[in-house]
Amino acid sequence: QLADLEARGALPLAAFREAQESAERLQVWARETLGDLAPDFSRLRQLLALLPDVVQTTTPEIPPSPAPVPDPAGTVMDNAVPARAEDVPPVNAPPGISLPHNAEPGPIRDRNDALERLRCIRRWFESSEPSSPTIPLLRQAERLVGKRFSEVINEIPVELLEKWDALE
Repeated sequence: QLADLEARGALPLAAFREAQESAERLQVWARETLGDLAPDFSRLRQLLALLPDVVQTTTPEIPPSPAPVPDPAGTVMDNAVPARAEDVPPVNAPPGISLPHNAEPGPIRDRNDALERLRCIRRWFESSEPSSPTIPLLRQAERLVGKRFSEVINEIPVELLEKWDALE
């Protein structure tokens, strides 16, 4: 149930983690400032630490597929246009996340690699734009990775599928 809530974005784990960190900072400040009169926040910190530990991830790790054997002649994709760093708009990274200059991610090797990139993107939105509507969609995408089409289609309401079809 917790994993389902997290996948729908109804379980703000990032907020629990932030609250836990705030409680820890408050405890340190209270001890330094008030000494023996400082309140004990240990129970609050334990409670806040429980939920994020219970829900580690909504998507199980998928074993990597064997590495493909490269074709010596090379593979040509029709209509493939390589992305250039100049075409990507600049992004302001939050403190603590370093962006190497001219760093381009390598190709996605397998499903685990693609899933990790989805998680990385979701974490960026959680830290940079916590109210973004893309966060629950990215969580849902993470949860659906590796499922059969029949399982995925049953999780999407018919009305939404019809609406998406009408937009095309």
